[in-house]
Amino acid sequence: MNLKLLQSIVPSLIAVALLMPRLATAAVILAVDFNNTTSTDVPDTEPGFTGFNLSNNGTAVSGITISMAAVQGTSETSLQLLSRDRTTPVEAGALTYDQIYDDFIFVSRALTSQPYTNGGADITLSGLTANTPYTITLYAFDASSPRVRTANWTANGNVLLNTVFDGSVPPTSNQQYAFSGVGTTDAGGVLLLSGRRSLSNTTGDPAVFFNALTIDTSIPEPSSLALVIAAPLILNRRRKTL
Repeated sequence: MNLKLLQSIVPSLIAVALLMPRLATAAVILAVDFNNTTSTDVPDTEPGFTGFNLSNNGTAVSGITISMAAVQGTSETSLQLLSRDRTTPVEAGALTYDQIYDDFIFVSRALTSQPYTNGGADITLSGLTANTPYTITLYAFDASSPRVRTANWTANGNVLLNTVFDGSVPPTSNQQYAFSGVGTTDAGGVLLLSGRRSLSNTTGDPAVFFNALTIDTSIPEPSSLALVIAAPLILNRRRKTL
């Protein structure tokens, strides 16, 4: 095969290989928009999502039970889950997820005399298929929380994702503050998402926020990754034989 022709078609093959598995297996089985408990916004929930607030804690959405709890960290005894509803951001340009980004649930302290350390929140998802990997996406943002806010999340004890945002930098697109990772359920079909405040945060700043959550059954297939790795090798070998 002509080298120039090979160079021209390999990128297309890679793009198709990466896209096709996701199209074939993608299925969002849960999409929750975390709202403020006392919000009076109309509308308050982003279209395509189900509204969920602290008063719904322990109830099921689409057959999946969602349970949330604050988790105390070192020298912390008063962490609690609270919710807020902001007036910003608003829908503009590529940003249509204004109802996701303007309200959220977060971890706060009741005793301001105690410093924030490494506490956070647990979100337990029950009713999933046992021993199955899922793509988890968390949205995290608060327009009234300036400076970088970082939280480290695990799924059943394994690294899942980090949420990182600066409230002084508003989102301009729907996925700007969306963070994804793959978590696998246990034998009982439970996925425990544990978010902990990073010690890199500024002293006194809460950092565990969640505006929305989605669960997707799509997982990148090994064949796609193999093609990405193999393509440069194919080109290199072709060059050597010319």
